[in-house]
Amino acid sequence: MDPLYDQVDASLFRNFPIWERLKLTLRLDAFNAINHPILGTPASTATTTSTNFGVITGVAGQNTQRLMQISGKLQF
Repeated sequence: MDPLYDQVDASLFRNFPIWERLKLTLRLDAFNAINHPILGTPASTATTTSTNFGVITGVAGQNTQRLMQISGKLQF
């Protein structure tokens, strides 16, 4: 069974009215917001002297760290 490659992205934004038709929009984006590691497959060599049989030594190849960005937009 393959592990699931789920990733949660989230965004928050807020509009601030400054003056009549002028407003400022602030935005926070988070990619892979949960930042939960997806573990790789365990070692599958079944020799009698192998001490790492069934041990997971890394994460899956497409697993990325949490990435956050802040942006602002001034509309007039």
